[in-house]
Amino acid sequence: MSNVKYQFNEHDDLLIRKNYAAGTKRSGAVNQLAKRLGCSRTTIHRRAVEIGAIRSTHHKRSPWNEEQNLILEENAHKSLNAINQALIRKGHPSHSLEGIRRQLWRLNLDRRLSKNDAGIYSQADVCRLMGCYTKTLQRHIRLGLLKAEKRADVTQTEYLITAKDLKQFIVNNISIVDFATIDKYWLVDLLTGKHS
Repeated sequence: MSNVKYQFNEHDDLLIRKNYAAGTKRSGAVNQLAKRLGCSRTTIHRRAVEIGAIRSTHHKRSPWNEEQNLILEENAHKSLNAINQALIRKGHPSHSLEGIRRQLWRLNLDRRLSKNDAGIYSQADVCRLMGCYTKTLQRHIRLGLLKAEKRADVTQTEYLITAKDLKQFIVNNISIVDFATIDKYWLVDLLTGKHS
């Protein structure tokens, strides 16, 4: 891949190799060479990669395949780290968390809805669906009436609650549950659905 703005010759390449021989931290030497040759540091850097004086810092990832996309679908309700680990366990290369987030977006996988489909609710989801306050929900959790898993990836106190534990809570605590505020369609799905 030749550079259109500056035509390098053998002598230029020799100077570039010499400047990068001690590593890329010699930016002062690279600056001086760029001035001497009348081009930018970026042009020098690109040429150094082309002639093998340094390795490229940009790694092109292979495109996502159907099997990887299926793993994303099955694990979309999990954290980005957990999704990456699921990919690695199945023999696929590691991806950046931003790359996973972008691919979820491309596949139109809403992580919140995926959590709900998997029978996992955030405390905000539960409060919205049950029509209760966060403090009320957290009190039920503290008293041991509702099982919940504390999230470790956030600084404030927040919980994840499974559909199974929600169903158990409602069935065992009919006297304290305000059925007037609950989303009735969700309640029917919860009590009769696949996560019970």
